[in-house]
Amino acid sequence: MREIAVSCGIVWKDMDILCCLRPADKEQGGWYEFPGGKLEAGETPQMALCRELQEELGLEVRHCSLYRTLRHVYPKEDLAVLLYFFHVTDFAGSPRGLEGQHFMWTRYDRARELPFLAANRELLANLSLPCQDQAGERVQELSPQGVGIHAGNNLR
Repeated sequence: MREIAVSCGIVWKDMDILCCLRPADKEQGGWYEFPGGKLEAGETPQMALCRELQEELGLEVRHCSLYRTLRHVYPKEDLAVLLYFFHVTDFAGSPRGLEGQHFMWTRYDRARELPFLAANRELLANLSLPCQDQAGERVQELSPQGVGIHAGNNLR
């Protein structure tokens, strides 16, 4: 069975979350998903999240925190996906579909009414608001070598 790791952003704007529609010509097209993508060699899940949101939507992640990790198996595709879901509570920019994808903001407790990918539906069933005091990292700088993320309070 093929295995991949993916970072996904639950991007918040007040009580709304950003939902992206997979293009019809892509695998599992026509389904909604949280924005994100596959980890590349040497990337941490947080680094992949920051890179993917910049590449796909033109968003600069300023603050995120790991919310949940889950493993989902797609038996027909002989594929197991390890998903890292992050709450993204601060970002710069306005989302733009830089890869031609459509997106929409929807209230978090109504998102489960949309046709989401199976792995994302698992998370939506129990999605809660990010806590105001939830531990997270304020992203300051991505290393140009892709070695690590420098975050608040001199964490390296």
